[in-house]
Amino acid sequence: MVEVRLWGDPFADAPSGRALRAALQAAPGEGIACALSLSALRLHPITRGGSRAVAVDDGCGGTMRIATTADSSDIERALAAAQRPIVSTAPLLVFGSDDDRIQAGLEFRDACAVLVAGEEPITALRAARAAFEAAPLEPGLLPGDPYAADPLPPVNADRVLVVALGNVTPARGEAFARVAASLAALQQEVALSVQVASEPGERAALADLAAHAGLSADLRPAGALDVLLRGAAAVVVPVPGALEPRLLARVLAAGRAVVAPRGGEDLLAEGGCFPVGGRRMDGVVIPDRRHLEFQLRRALFEPARARTAGARGRAHVLVEARGPRPPRPAPAPATRGGRPVVVLEAPLFEVSSSALLTIATARALLRRDRVHLHLLPRGEHHVPLARLRAEAPDVAACLVRQPPARVDLWLSAGWPPRAARPPQARTFALRLDWEYGALPAALTPLVLDDTDVVVVHSRAVHAAIAAAGRPERGIALVPHGVDGALFSPAAAPLAEVVTWKRDRIAILFVGGLIWRKGIDLLLRALLQMPAATRAQIALVVKPLGAQTSYRGYELGELVHRFAQTGAVDTLVLDRDLSEREMAGLYTACDVLAHPYRGEGFGLPVLEALACGRPVVVTAGGSTDDFAEGAGCLRVDAARRPVDLPEPCLGEPWVHEPDLEALGAALARVVRERAELARAALAAAPWVAARSTWDAAAAKLEALAVEARDANAPCIPAPAAFGSGRRPRSGAGRPVRSNGG
Repeated sequence: MVEVRLWGDPFADAPSGRALRAALQAAPGEGIACALSLSALRLHPITRGGSRAVAVDDGCGGTMRIATTADSSDIERALAAAQRPIVSTAPLLVFGSDDDRIQAGLEFRDACAVLVAGEEPITALRAARAAFEAAPLEPGLLPGDPYAADPLPPVNADRVLVVALGNVTPARGEAFARVAASLAALQQEVALSVQVASEPGERAALADLAAHAGLSADLRPAGALDVLLRGAAAVVVPVPGALEPRLLARVLAAGRAVVAPRGGEDLLAEGGCFPVGGRRMDGVVIPDRRHLEFQLRRALFEPARARTAGARGRAHVLVEARGPRPPRPAPAPATRGGRPVVVLEAPLFEVSSSALLTIATARALLRRDRVHLHLLPRGEHHVPLARLRAEAPDVAACLVRQPPARVDLWLSAGWPPRAARPPQARTFALRLDWEYGALPAALTPLVLDDTDVVVVHSRAVHAAIAAAGRPERGIALVPHGVDGALFSPAAAPLAEVVTWKRDRIAILFVGGLIWRKGIDLLLRALLQMPAATRAQIALVVKPLGAQTSYRGYELGELVHRFAQTGAVDTLVLDRDLSEREMAGLYTACDVLAHPYRGEGFGLPVLEALACGRPVVVTAGGSTDDFAEGAGCLRVDAARRPVDLPEPCLGEPWVHEPDLEALGAALARVVRERAELARAALAAAPWVAARSTWDAAAAKLEALAVEARDANAPCIPAPAAFGSGRRPRSGAGRPVRSNGG
């Protein structure tokens, strides 16, 4: 059957909404299976009336309630289509504007064609069908859905299937032995494990390894996979690379919870399995024992989590591996002229630090004009393309759906990190912040073995990654910059804040309202101040990441309750602010308070200093790299161990600011307002001159030039030339002359 993805608002009482609903109704009669993207609801939220309210996924783990006049049958069709997995390369039919067409194509980059639908749904559907049928269809790893006609029964909670195919090399044997030992440690809860092997000799070797771990094993040939999947509560794949891709695809299509080491397998998507960290040995990821047992317990003894992961894994493989399917679009055109090719990959269409920092980096690279730059968005889209065009038209012009076939430097940002090395990358760099001292096992082998360069922005994060075992030569310290022309004492103060605060001292907090950022400490310190001092203060809070990065961890209710006490007048600015408005927010306030426990860099601190505003900030953390001088009040902090849900490579910890010292610093702001303001204003030009985005861009250019030069073709060209990979040795990293 022909598959088509629809993009638009199916609940709108507008021509495009009515056409989309009509297309969903007509599609079966045209022999078309439709999936529906609800991105338009996130990008163009509107106030509307209607007799029905529909709850839809907002893409961030929450729901949106949409009022609509659509009838119940239309709503049911739309919600069913929103849950239907279709192949990722299916044509994309957009019910919206031409801008919507461009943005939809950037979000669904693998779509073989992107078409704008008119108001005639049958005509639009037939055009999409023609695009599907005109493509040279590829078979895919799954010839259809193997379990559509014969669904698997509910899981049997006392059985684990361990899939281990291929030669039992020493490294593969070690990976399997760790799985067997971990299952044996859970033997009070797990009654049976089953290994699948292709040859009698391999089955015997696996039986010996299982027996050594004290684990009973029922060994079967590979042909028994479907039978074994039917009785499995969870599936463990000790060596994903040893399993034929078509068999791995079939395992995922079963919808069981899958536990597997991270090893660069594209089919093992984040959220669609229980990935296990570890270290590489002879090309095999040897799982971290503590993290393996942690993930096994989740998969076996948290049924709701296991069902969700299984369903996501199944949907992912049906989208990414099922055939027949059209091919992906062609890569971006190759560039000429000898300049290095750079790809910046980030969640560019959300309000997050990853997006803002990537955009600032791109601007600097474009100003310097020494590389060929491509911007590759990832993740859900929450910001319309028009906003990026308005704020950074030069950056928007660099957006591509597909990267070039060969990239000298590929720098990926965003959380969770990209799980697998892009095949086009000569040098694969990962932009990483980690704020809890000890690196989590979940980030291995990605951070320690699989990336060529880990790009960090502070000495604190550099130390954490080096302590985890990453060689110094593979870590590049690239501090963030600040746009001194925008973030300066001359920035026009934000009028609404100036009017609201009157003659009071405005203390500003900018960042996620989460425990790590210390918003609770700031509120406690303010409550403990004498009433006469509090009367001179106003608190301004600008939350960041409430609907994306920090959703589910926010302390927004705590801020709301604090404001209700009336102890300190509080203004919460929930709306999105442009960069110019952010600069005006700093200059409208008198001091920035950032008493963080853990911070990867602390960009608001740098921006406030560039705007000539004093800061109250934790001592001993990442901001020590740049927050100095008479306008910086550092709060003493003690190193404190902290419990994190997942195992780490060492004991995680934070800097716990001293509450009395924080209160004393805030009281000093009140007493010495004028002196601190003069000191911060005097230092502002120096701060902006020392911390520039041009300096950050220059370091990235050096990495790109090194990658280009290391991969220049020889005469005669070696047989491996054209693979898109750098020469590799050791534990999966290239040989480098230096670490950048």
